[in-house]
Amino acid sequence: MIRAVIFDLYETLITVFDPDWEPPKRSLADRLGIPEEGFQKRFSRLIDEWEIGRIGDFEELLNRVCEESGREVPASVVADLVRERSAEFSVPFDKIDPAIVEMIQKIKSMGLRVGVVTNVANLDLAGWSKSELAPLIEHVVPSFEVGVMKPDPLIYRRGLEALQVEADDTLYVGDGGNDELSGADRIGMTPIWATWFLERWPHGIRPGARFDGDEWRQFSGHEPPYPRMDTPGKFLQWLLAER
Repeated sequence: MIRAVIFDLYETLITVFDPDWEPPKRSLADRLGIPEEGFQKRFSRLIDEWEIGRIGDFEELLNRVCEESGREVPASVVADLVRERSAEFSVPFDKIDPAIVEMIQKIKSMGLRVGVVTNVANLDLAGWSKSELAPLIEHVVPSFEVGVMKPDPLIYRRGLEALQVEADDTLYVGDGGNDELSGADRIGMTPIWATWFLERWPHGIRPGARFDGDEWRQFSGHEPPYPRMDTPGKFLQWLLAER
């Protein structure tokens, strides 16, 4: 019996897609005065540490990457970058897709519990409390509080514990990044592949690339072997049929 639905957050309930966005004229490495060679690998590693709570905030992360690169950067430059990231990540919470709100409301009207399990740093969740989603979601379990990221079993279990449900009674809905769907499957949840936001992104651009420099997740030829839902409405239809 399905008793609960746990969602991923970014590119599942909210999206950073902006059709008018253009790449910055200067890269993050350039603005920090750090050579591009080796920067992205170092930056990505520190982002991961931030998302599991080992780094307190984005300012600390930037100072760490500068320190490791042997570069002293003016505090004003770091402050500007912190403000820009904060502004960028507040936007998705201000523009919740009405179809997402309707989907969650209908799920709750079925008597199901609803939670979120997300790989996210503290700054990137700052807009949550004022969003339309906050009153609808019973529990949010972020990686920076748990100390691990998906697909580690612990973070899923924390989500299940918060909702007081068992894995085999719970759906996990996500866009598939970070092997999250397989991670949910391995602990007994039923994974659902949500592509309703992924399909808005132009080929060659990965959600998050505008911030972290990652490459597009190429699912072509090795799509997750789970039910694929390309609209929230289709997921609701599937859920009603399964119940």
